[in-house]
Amino acid sequence: LKVLRPLMSLNEWNKLSSAKQRKKMRKIAARDQKDELVRSRLMDEANAEEQKVESALSIGSGSGRLSTVPTDQRFDALTAGRGMQLSQGGLVVRKAPGVSTPTYIFWGSQLAQGISRWALRIDRKRSSFYIGAAVMPLDPDEGFAKYLQTSAWMLSDSGILFQTQQGTSRNPLRDRLMPSPDGGHTVELTIPSLGTAMFTAKNKYRKHRYAFKDGSLIKMELDRDSRTLRFCVDNKQWVTLTGVSNYARPFLNFFTAGDGATLLQAEDGRSIASDLISVAMFCTVSCRQKMADPSPLTLVESKQKLALPLNSCLQQICAELGGCQ
Repeated sequence: LKVLRPLMSLNEWNKLSSAKQRKKMRKIAARDQKDELVRSRLMDEANAEEQKVESALSIGSGSGRLSTVPTDQRFDALTAGRGMQLSQGGLVVRKAPGVSTPTYIFWGSQLAQGISRWALRIDRKRSSFYIGAAVMPLDPDEGFAKYLQTSAWMLSDSGILFQTQQGTSRNPLRDRLMPSPDGGHTVELTIPSLGTAMFTAKNKYRKHRYAFKDGSLIKMELDRDSRTLRFCVDNKQWVTLTGVSNYARPFLNFFTAGDGATLLQAEDGRSIASDLISVAMFCTVSCRQKMADPSPLTLVESKQKLALPLNSCLQQICAELGGCQ
């Protein structure tokens, strides 16, 4: 009041100095102080989460190690919506305080064919959170992802799958999907004098298996050739969405301050490292079976006897795949 008095007229000062006005100003000051405390608490929690991520990824100062995620696969700052803050070289995204609208951020390289796989960790989730793939540009470019009026396929934090398509503002084509999870088994039944029948048992979709929270690990696989998008939460059962556009890009959508995620792994190509390891193991077993001497091999013997057969086997499989990257 002492600061304001010289700057105000007598009439304004009389209004301000009344008991009612002083009470109102004290209430506003207390509200501002409370908001500042909440904001500082959220930022402290976000900084603590970033320090945990830094130690887990071993990419901090003095660690001498770099992340294995390629630069072109990290979060794209050009697509970051309002309040989306990147750190750790584009591996970590956080929502800054002061923006109460759900916004988007994309990552990954823009490809039209091939397979891409990603692994993310949800560092903090206090409200609605969506992860999926969408065709750019978005309409609208802010708001919850399930209300998009453009093509998108996504998984919500409650474990519900959504698909949106081009529609009108009053009638967007939004579907809540209940697909059958992967891993259904087939039973062969033989009946005398009637023949053999095959029965396929599909697993029932249970959304709690795909709900995620703080610390959850989410794996995604986008196959642009077969136009499928797969999700796996905390190494549980995979679920597949079909009819996905081969021009879709992965995205995150959330709005609560302090929420965020970390990109842990990203791979592109017709054949990926994990696939090549399986192929190499298969080739090793096949080559062992083809050898005349079935006795166990030492490391030196395996290098000498399996080198040529293994290389020829890998070359043959890579040729069948259309080339290995």
